[in-house]
Amino acid sequence: MVIMALDHVREFLSRQALQFSPEDLSRTTAALFFTRWIKHFCAPVFMLTAGLGVFLWAEPRGTKPGKTPAELSRFLWTRGAWLLFLELTVIRFAFNYNFDYRFMLLNVVWALGGSMIGMAALVRLPRSALLPVSCGMIALHNLIDGVKAAQFGKAAWVWNELHQLGSFQIGGSTIVIAYPLIPWIGVMGAGYCLGAVYRWDAAGRRRFLLRLGLALTLGFVVIRSMNGYGDPSRWSRQTTPLFTLMSILRTTKYAPSLDFLLMTLGPALIALALLDRVRLARTNPLVIFGRVPMFISWSTFT
Repeated sequence: MVIMALDHVREFLSRQALQFSPEDLSRTTAALFFTRWIKHFCAPVFMLTAGLGVFLWAEPRGTKPGKTPAELSRFLWTRGAWLLFLELTVIRFAFNYNFDYRFMLLNVVWALGGSMIGMAALVRLPRSALLPVSCGMIALHNLIDGVKAAQFGKAAWVWNELHQLGSFQIGGSTIVIAYPLIPWIGVMGAGYCLGAVYRWDAAGRRRFLLRLGLALTLGFVVIRSMNGYGDPSRWSRQTTPLFTLMSILRTTKYAPSLDFLLMTLGPALIALALLDRVRLARTNPLVIFGRVPMFISWSTFT
């Protein structure tokens, strides 16, 4: 939440934010680039920990039994529907300060809500099936980058919602899908499966998170260095080593590529392993931010 606020402050206070993308290597500076790049960790971690939170919510607590698959499914689709409602009302107003619905941008809260609705069906699978399905979405979805929404004719909007960044018309409204749902549903599903690791003893959990995080980060380095499958945006050698690094790190977020997710989830898991030992007071600002994410989102928008 703190990192997200940093990016929103840059958008509101930097005149250059309205003139060009901070990832435009022909115009950006390192400071602008990295204040945008660091924010890329937000959405993947939101999705992963949302799935983890669902698992922990469904677990037995003391004398209370765990949630049944039907209860869990109902919780997910109702919570997802509520987030979609907020995206189209409260959050939209915070962005635009008007009630003109001729233009609607469906952003990260839409992706969270839509992914929860998708998970409402997937959580009925055993975790032994859900894990490969989730990982498959993450690792293989770039194979269908060549499929374009226009190929589906009047049903093109379905592909925009699922995989391809784009816009479509409903009545007199233009709807832009900034966060297609594939593979976000897979990230949330992987987070749900990761919840089982939090049943382990602390030492075993930390070792697993650290090793998995290092493996994903190494996977990013290897796949990205090959400059082929894994991201539709290729990197290129720039005039300085720093800008070459920036070109390598400039992976595709909309929809998130395999490289983008490896680049963000790997270090995030390493951070989870390292922070697992940390105990914060209830009044610590980071704890407060984490417990009121919707309020913090509203504050950074307004």
